[in-house]
Order: sequence, then structure tokens, then C-alpha cells
Amino acid sequence: MHLRRLVSFLALAVSFGCARPFASTEESAQGGLTHEAPIEGAPWGPGCNEAHLKDGLWSLLRAPDYALSPSSRARIDQVIAEVKGSYGGTLVTAPPDDVLDTPAFLAHYLREFATAPELTPNGLASYDYRFERILDRISGAPGMLEDPRLDWDVWRAFLAYENFTDGKASYLHLNAINWLNGAKDLLWVYLEYNSAALLEDRRRLAAWIDRLTLDLHAPGGRPLRRWYLLAFTSWTDEMTSKIVEKEEARRAKVEADLQRDSPGCILSISKGNAYRPFLVVRKDNRKPGSEDPTPPFAEAIKRLAREHGLSYQVLGINPGKMPRTQSFEINLLGRPMQIWMDYVLDQESWSTEHHYYHVTLSHTIGRRAGWCNVHLPEIAVTDGVYFFTYNGRLYVWPKTRMDDAAIDMLHLCGLIDQARRASFAAQGFAPLETTLQGE
Repeated sequence: MHLRRLVSFLALAVSFGCARPFASTEESAQGGLTHEAPIEGAPWGPGCNEAHLKDGLWSLLRAPDYALSPSSRARIDQVIAEVKGSYGGTLVTAPPDDVLDTPAFLAHYLREFATAPELTPNGLASYDYRFERILDRISGAPGMLEDPRLDWDVWRAFLAYENFTDGKASYLHLNAINWLNGAKDLLWVYLEYNSAALLEDRRRLAAWIDRLTLDLHAPGGRPLRRWYLLAFTSWTDEMTSKIVEKEEARRAKVEADLQRDSPGCILSISKGNAYRPFLVVRKDNRKPGSEDPTPPFAEAIKRLAREHGLSYQVLGINPGKMPRTQSFEINLLGRPMQIWMDYVLDQESWSTEHHYYHVTLSHTIGRRAGWCNVHLPEIAVTDGVYFFTYNGRLYVWPKTRMDDAAIDMLHLCGLIDQARRASFAAQGFAPLETTLQGE
């Protein structure tokens, strides 16, 4: 599991195979059965996937079949009925179970609960609860995710999530804002858990890339999917983790020496690394009228890369037309009530405000569930630049071109071939031009 690199900024990787275009068919996980070509979805927003879910390849009429005995089906129906009544006791308390811990149970559960309840005052809270329960069960029995037939149900659940949430990651319930547990979390867990199997099965991997890029060319695109596409490329990065290990070893030695020479000193516990590069800019003793310590764009990128032992490549940005960087005050110390702020240059340094623009995995304090929520950006921020590390190279591109860049990265690491890249270009996803690079 590459949790550490995903908590940071995701990384890229090495050449691997080539993907088929989403030709004229979508293979079922069962015996290579095929269906007609997929229809197109509507513009991004509520209802954007309605056609896929009702009449397309992911209509429930096309759901894969699981051969179940009458007793197994009765057990599944019993537990689903409990959860419908907002009681997840069996899911929570049942020991390892030959029925509940199977792909068949998960598939039937998703078909019942993948779509949000009617939007009553408690609608999304009920959806949140139902996914909290199944994610908790999966965390204790991840083997149920190993059946490729689940590709259909997990993807359909995500389409339903996009269809009603508009990508929002939170909801208001009883005067409190809650993170929405849902199919986005399940999709992340499922793909990550099966990453090795997907890399070995080129046909299956190609099908997943096809699904995730379906409708990217529709008005508004599908802004959540870029993160899964970038995660695909991170599976094959063989270099960046080694750079991070060296960084951490070097840093640990410096801190050990500092503690030895100055016992009790306060040390920063939140640091940049090759996956999440940033620079601390000292402004504390700056005199009024003195030179701004923040470097111009090109120099800042060079310093960022050099600080973390990376080469660099700027894509789709004219360095000479970028404004000077602006630093943000960020607390890098982990002490309670700590007010010591540092000025940091990071991927937000050319934005007007700090947006916390990256994927994070977190387990909220006090939750019963034993999995990590996947917090994707709530809005498609287009202000500033984005950093992405692939095989020890720092890539920088404008946030207005996130999907273009995700497709470029898939091509760069060999997950799609030139013909597939050209098909994206024909849809309007233009390759990003290199404007600055260095070793």
C-alpha cells in the first residue's frame, strides 16, 4: 500500500505496457462478455451520470451474477435490511463470516446503497453511515476485494456518487459539518488494494483507465477522477521512495545531533520531502523596505528541486510571465497551542490563497471505523500551479490543466500508448509543452 506517497502528493513512474482505447466495447469481468459502446454522460453536476446508470453499461440490468445458495442470499438480505433500518450491528459485531466477508455480499450491498437516499434532512447522513459500516467491515476483511467481478459494482457505486454529490466531500447534519464517507473512499481502497493485480493484468488495467477517462471531455469534465488517474501512475514509481528514505535518514541524523548538543530543543515534525516539496523562507527579521526573500518563479522551482534531490520539468507555464512567489504562514511544529509560524513556498505559492490542494487520507478522531477517509479537493481550484513527483523528477503544471497533465503522466509512464494519447488530443486534451527543465 502506497499510503505514504498518496498522503503527500502522489508520485509517478516507470514505463509499463500500453492500454487499449475504450474501443467499441466494454468487457465484462465474466468470461469476456461484451456490451455495446458506452453512451456519453451529461455536463458535470448533479445527474451527470444518469444515462450511464439507467440505460448504459452500468444499469443494474447488466450487473454481474453471483451464484448464491438460498441460505447465503437470506443472510445477505437480513443484514441489508438491518442497515436499511440504520442498525449496523451485525456488520460491526459479527466475527469472520463466510457470507459477509465475500465479494457477493459487497456487490449486493453496493447495489442497495450506492445511490443516496431520498434527500430528506437525514439523507446524506444515512448514506454516510452505510458506507462507514461497509468500509469498516472491509478494513477487517480486505480479501473480499480480490474478485475482479467487483470492478463493475465498485465503479457503478462511484458513478452514483458523482451523480448526486457534485463532488462535494462534506455535508451538514445537526448543525455540524461531516466528511461524507462514500464510494469515493471505496474506489480508492479498491484500486489501491488491487494495484499489483492490475499492473499484472494489462487488459483489466486498460479497462480501468478507460472508465476513469470516460466523459473527461464532457463540459466540466469529471474533476474527482484526476486523482485516481495520478494514483495509477504512482504505483510504478521506483525511484522517489528511495530519495525520500535518504532524505529522512539524513534529517534524522541532523536532528539526533541537534538533540545531543541542545537537549530539549523544539524540532519541526512536518517537513517537505520529494513527494511533497516545499521551502521554508525566513522572513522573521526582515526590515521594512528590504528585498523580498521570495525568489522569482524559475529560481523557486530550481531551489525546490535542489532542496529535495530532484530534477525538474515545468509544463504549460511561461516562467517569465509568472508573478513572484508568495509565501504562506504555516505552522510546521506539532506542539499543542503552538503559534510559531514559518513562511513556506509550496504548490500554493503562486495562488492568491492557500487551498490545501491535495489528496489526504485521514482517520477522524472518535470514529469507530477502522479505515481512512479519502479527502479530495471539494472544488476544482484553478488558481496557481501544482507539483507532482515522478521517478525523482519534479513536474510543475498550472492547475487549469490538471486533466491534461494527468493524461500526459499516463502516457509518460507507459500506461497509455501514443494512439490513445492522440485520441485524447482529438477530444481537446492537449499535451503540455515543456518550458523549463533541469537536472
